[in-house]
Amino acid sequence: MPAKTSRDAAGTFYWTPGDEIHIFRGEAEGRLKSTNTVPAPAAEFKGSVPAELLDAAGEGLFWGLYPYNESNRFDAASQTLTTTVPPDQIAAEGTFADGQFVSVGCSDTLSMTFHHLCSGIRFSLSYPGITRITLRGRHDEVLAGKVEVALDEDGHPVVREVLEGATAVTLSCPEGFRPGVDYFFVTLPVSLPDGFVLDFGDGLTRSVTTELSLNRARFQWSLSTLDSIFDIPYETFDIVNTKARNYLTNVDYSGDPDYTQSQVPTSWSRWDSPVPVSLSWTGGNATGIRMSLSPFFEPSFSVDGTSSPVKVPHLIPGRKYYYKVMGSGDSVLKLACVTPIGPLRMVDGISSAGNVRDLGGWEADEGHLAYGKLFRGGNLDDIQSRPAAKDILFNILGVSVDLDLRGMPPGSAGGSGEKNPWLESDPIEYVNLQPWNYFVASTNQYYKPTEAEMGASAEIYQSALRSIIGWLGEGKVVYIHCHGGSDRTGTLAFLIEALLGVSESDLSKDYEITCATVSNIRRRNGNGGWFFAPMVRYLRTFAPEGNIKDQVTAWAMTRHAESVEPLTGEEIALLRQYMIER
Repeated sequence: MPAKTSRDAAGTFYWTPGDEIHIFRGEAEGRLKSTNTVPAPAAEFKGSVPAELLDAAGEGLFWGLYPYNESNRFDAASQTLTTTVPPDQIAAEGTFADGQFVSVGCSDTLSMTFHHLCSGIRFSLSYPGITRITLRGRHDEVLAGKVEVALDEDGHPVVREVLEGATAVTLSCPEGFRPGVDYFFVTLPVSLPDGFVLDFGDGLTRSVTTELSLNRARFQWSLSTLDSIFDIPYETFDIVNTKARNYLTNVDYSGDPDYTQSQVPTSWSRWDSPVPVSLSWTGGNATGIRMSLSPFFEPSFSVDGTSSPVKVPHLIPGRKYYYKVMGSGDSVLKLACVTPIGPLRMVDGISSAGNVRDLGGWEADEGHLAYGKLFRGGNLDDIQSRPAAKDILFNILGVSVDLDLRGMPPGSAGGSGEKNPWLESDPIEYVNLQPWNYFVASTNQYYKPTEAEMGASAEIYQSALRSIIGWLGEGKVVYIHCHGGSDRTGTLAFLIEALLGVSESDLSKDYEITCATVSNIRRRNGNGGWFFAPMVRYLRTFAPEGNIKDQVTAWAMTRHAESVEPLTGEEIALLRQYMIER
């Protein structure tokens, strides 16, 4: 009896062990149970039935109905079955639960083929924690319920009359639907000319307005995850300040491979501050504001502020942040979603030297650099006296490694090569590396290293890269800095981003954005910097062929000192795996 009551990953339907069918003939009926021990396309059913049902002299065809239910009925006069497609259904991964997908067979013998009555929607979800979804047509079309079923001219079951219709189907999964797994709504065949509405609970609904025909024995596939968007306001907010945005948009260094030009504005005041996301609402003051990356607010975090608008800093570009503004008596003044936009995630309030930003966001090979993994900025020497800065560094950004590139004599302008005493009591790993000591204590002066000296310090940058790859593999978040976070830090950021395939124009812009602090003017053409321009010239000489990614890769994979192993292709591949989002 090929009919099938479950579905595998390939879309094939099977009888499952223990399936029960209802058998009718005339006024007689019986209950049979499958004897197969594994899911199979055909099955044999056995059970006790009245003798008149099997009487050779009996009249009428044999009718089979899946699933068995005491409320099922057969009318011999009209040759119709009465059965129910349940409006309340239990979810099953990759299929539908037993007893939901109604099938009918008819034959003059007890060997028969069952045909499906029902249709439905196959879907997946993206968020965890959803336990219940209700499906409705936009015009209250009948989706399930008690129906009278007949056979059409091809012997296929069709609904002749709806006896007790249900306009909603609710699919429950007490343990929670798993993201990325296929699930199924089982419905009657129905046309939904204006689409359908889904209710996920907690005030979250989604309307699908495209025409949909749910045809017998077929499942419509939702091409996107059903919870990809909800019927709530979706907002975007540009978190890059106007001056930085103009610089990023209008400057292009692709026509200057020799690094002779700089387009850093000289008349602007400080422009390294981000624009915090602004949440606004109507209806009075809030009693609380919750935000979450999940529309079901699990987990969530609170936001300070009671009157509109409320400013929220440090959010990650491209992420959907759902927020709920609560009023008195558990009322909801606003439920919405805001997405910060902008290629640059600046961070304010950590370093008094300023110039703090996420390395994420830059376009790279086959994607963009991941946010929230590597940060660059100025020194942290006074952070102990600023609890709010420590809160941002540790609790909001989650930094767990401090990579200090100063390594200069204690008491010098560049700081100390010893562990930062202001962070000794904090849960952070401190590493100090000295790319090149260009501070001469005897003269209290700085000098620019030569290209040869840059080559001699290459092993230090190789060590820094290897350490960063290891930390990223351990899930650690790294804060890279020198004194002002400009030249030494900017050179290391340049090497990291070049290995990841960031364009040479964007590499220059990331280096020059340090000028946004005004006090840390470092231009790509060597004006004001000590490390960057010599490093670029050294790379051009070291590996004259290929683009900047090829040159930095060749440099990174070459031995520059006996004490430091060159990076391997596997290590560079890991860096790309950790830092590129597609």
